[in-house]
Amino acid sequence: MIKINGSTRLIGIFGFPIKHTLSPSMHNAALEKLKLNFAYIPFEVKPEDLGSTLQSLGLFNFRGINITVPHKENAMKYLDETDPLAKKIGAINTVVIDNGKLK
Repeated sequence: MIKINGSTRLIGIFGFPIKHTLSPSMHNAALEKLKLNFAYIPFEVKPEDLGSTLQSLGLFNFRGINITVPHKENAMKYLDETDPLAKKIGAINTVVIDNGKLK
């Protein structure tokens, strides 16, 4: 079982709806096996709240977030940096928070 403490880094998934996702079970099992101090949490984020929610990640102990429907295309406009391949595809799957920057 994951033991959350003051050093636990947060990761997760943004989607709408999100209740159906199996990602937390899969990712948390892998994190526990690897003995990494992370917790993977699902977040139901309404489309109209996506920008403010993404921009708030730097305020918390987040390392990254997966992006799923319906946000894959829209999330790109809130990033500080975008990978050239993601620009070409026109969608993203993951946001990494690096020194407060969304990439």
